[in-house]
Amino acid sequence: MVRRLADDVVHRILIRLSASDPIPSITTAVGVAHETVYRMQRNVELWGVPYPPPTVKLGLRRLLLPYQEERLLEFLEDQPTAYLDEIEQFIYDEYNELEVSIGCTRRLLLNSYSSFPRKTLQYSSPSQPLNHLFSSPQSSLY
Repeated sequence: MVRRLADDVVHRILIRLSASDPIPSITTAVGVAHETVYRMQRNVELWGVPYPPPTVKLGLRRLLLPYQEERLLEFLEDQPTAYLDEIEQFIYDEYNELEVSIGCTRRLLLNSYSSFPRKTLQYSSPSQPLNHLFSSPQSSLY
């Protein structure tokens, strides 16, 4: 989430943008980064306000729709040992040559399985014959 600037700073930036001041002079006068001014200028051009409305989704759109993700999870239930490139080929064949990268497939799997409980490793204590080595003070080892 983008950190919002103080209202007076936003107001000063908007006044200078409406006066068509160059971006470098705005950044020096107000004391903000030039990316902030460019982003604010773009938002004003697109939506008429310095920050995007809350209904606007920013970022990349999803490659797979929810029903496609469900079908992929069904495929993985049938073939739980499938490699990432096999999953990528399944998506390509199943959804009319939809190309996804292996990295995208990996992120999809990580997001899909993040809600599943993870098995924690249980470490046993050292064996009885070696137990005295682990519990003895270091001085007795020399």
